[in-house]
Amino acid sequence: MTASYDVVILGGGPCGLGAAWAMAQRQDADAPSFVLIDASPDLGGSAGSFTTSKGFVFDYGGHILYPHAEYLEFSALLDELVEDWHESKPVRGVWIENRLIPYPVQRNIHRLPARKMMSALKGLSRVSLFRRLRTRRRRVADNLGDYLNDHFGHGLTKHVLGPINRKMWSRDPAQLGADWTAYRSGSQVPNVPTTSVRQILRSLLTGRDNLGWDETTRVRYPLHGGTGSIWTSLSRRLPPAALMSGAEVVRIDSAARTILLDDGRQISYERLISSVPLDRFLGLLADNPLPHLAERLQMANAAFVGLGLRGAPPAFLHGVHSFHMPEDSIPCWRVSFPKSLSPNTVPAGPFWSILCEISHSAGSAFDIEQARSSIVDQLRQRGIIPADNEIVSEWCSEMKHGYPIPFLGRDDVLREAQQALQEVGIFSRGRFGGWKYEVSNQDHSFMQGVEAVGYIQDGVSETTYRLDHA
Repeated sequence: MTASYDVVILGGGPCGLGAAWAMAQRQDADAPSFVLIDASPDLGGSAGSFTTSKGFVFDYGGHILYPHAEYLEFSALLDELVEDWHESKPVRGVWIENRLIPYPVQRNIHRLPARKMMSALKGLSRVSLFRRLRTRRRRVADNLGDYLNDHFGHGLTKHVLGPINRKMWSRDPAQLGADWTAYRSGSQVPNVPTTSVRQILRSLLTGRDNLGWDETTRVRYPLHGGTGSIWTSLSRRLPPAALMSGAEVVRIDSAARTILLDDGRQISYERLISSVPLDRFLGLLADNPLPHLAERLQMANAAFVGLGLRGAPPAFLHGVHSFHMPEDSIPCWRVSFPKSLSPNTVPAGPFWSILCEISHSAGSAFDIEQARSSIVDQLRQRGIIPADNEIVSEWCSEMKHGYPIPFLGRDDVLREAQQALQEVGIFSRGRFGGWKYEVSNQDHSFMQGVEAVGYIQDGVSETTYRLDHA
């Protein structure tokens, strides 16, 4: 039995749901037919949330929504999807030698331990001097390691920025590209904010922090249900007949434009929008024209350790959303505190929680139970978990596709893959469908789906995911 649609959408995360939402807005009699297919019975993908049996809510990562100002359509939709929001002042930083350095750390080196502060200041001063002395155009860094040294100096790169990026990507910075650093994935500042000696000296003299936000900045987060509640709400607004959850794709024939499902059903399409991870998608193609590209794509696996605690957090964590942990002695690279985002992420009573994120290389040996045990020990040693606090709930989860790595040569690989796929009516978008970290936040991913529909139906150029930037 074969069902036919004008547009088939693979994947029910923010990108796929964005595409389905855009399709559903076309209410006229000649509106194109569409269906969204996802292997999971629950939609939301990696933007989902999990609630433990004890009532602790954990997101699959610390992905707070910072909707970009230009995404007015998405911002308006959020207000429809979420009935109640909790607003809080963003407090983020880096944990180094038992102290919290405010984000961005490169603008707040006056908070570093004296030895590291002097090393960072020396490196930044050298960078500033070389900039003034150069008469030629400033060189473009070949990789992230060179970029960090060129912009922030050896000291800050060695002690802070290098270790942070090494843990997050599970790669040496010299193996990574640097183009993504200038994009804004969340706050009002770029992914890797710039700084200057003048800013540093001002902070050293005044003792005032130089933050990525002003005093009026507030972050909105769903009062109930975590970020996953956003996408659950959106899926409920879509036509039920257009949702095919719990159906796994086993083969795609791009020449015949057909999809075979695991239950034997066959789906035909005119255009296909996929947010299935690109390496996995290429493996589904019966007539794969790009067998050499999938193996070149690089990713970091992600693991999550959520701890539900009875007691009170230490005073220095009051209001803190998250911080990075560059030290090698603890497996996680980021630690988040869900209760700072919404009090309803924990049950009523003297409870709070911690979410730890770990990156590790695909194919490397990893033991999440060993990581959990080490994390708990290290957090207790640092006083982040007080001695009198009891762990009453635990959640551990692993995700093969955690972070799309901006590896060297990535853009050439993506350009070849995307152009070949679009020639046969396939648009691979989203966090891993597009494989571009710098445009993979939830708002980015949603708009990639919306814009793919706009291009397919009306010929409107995409602005979030662009091949001339790939």
